[in-house]
Amino acid sequence: MGDLFAVIGLFLLSNLLIGFLVGIAFGGRIDGLMTFFSYTASFAVTIAFALMLTRQRTGSLRRVMHFSFQGLNPTLILWGVILMLAMNVVIEPLIELFPKEWYEWIESQISSEGWAALTAVLMAPVCEEILFRGIIQDSLTVKRGPISGILIASAIFGAIHGIPQQVVAGFFLGLIIGYLYWRTRSLWSAIILHGINNALATFMNLFDSEEALAGRSLSEIIGDPIRYRLLYAGCAVLL
Repeated sequence: MGDLFAVIGLFLLSNLLIGFLVGIAFGGRIDGLMTFFSYTASFAVTIAFALMLTRQRTGSLRRVMHFSFQGLNPTLILWGVILMLAMNVVIEPLIELFPKEWYEWIESQISSEGWAALTAVLMAPVCEEILFRGIIQDSLTVKRGPISGILIASAIFGAIHGIPQQVVAGFFLGLIIGYLYWRTRSLWSAIILHGINNALATFMNLFDSEEALAGRSLSEIIGDPIRYRLLYAGCAVLL
């Protein structure tokens, strides 16, 4: 576990340091291009460090980062999308327990334009899946088994998102993606599902900017309590 804490510590430190340096290079302004560079650089440093530790401990990288096209299963990816959508319905009451201001702040940081969208839809799925599934989950699975590997990697994946709403959503999303990766042994499956999730979030943030939907829960949008309960029950059973 010492290596795991070292990787997490370096990730947090590199985020702060690289963000500070990139901010200076960009004259103190915060925009999509700055976010893209700082995000990519901090993950590149962390992934390189994690791979170095893995190689030192095991002498090989064969047990981590499985980029297998043979395991790329469209049916399982489709089921992953369905479960991801069902999960968002089921955890909504839990999400609503936290102050909306925190989530509104995160939504204000999500942009559907240019570099910010590229970071969310492409770089985040690639970088995060390599680190959290390809390295951390695989390493933990070898040592502790798949259940512990998926649970711990998902908990860390959720925690790095910061605010409670995203911590909860990230944890449950991590369980779905982690299980998909374990079943398919293909990071491509995990990256695709993660990318679909972020693309939907980016699109919905743009769509929710309409005053009719902004800040409203699914139950409020549906309106009919009976139809909402039936939908919720169906999603819960599906999960």
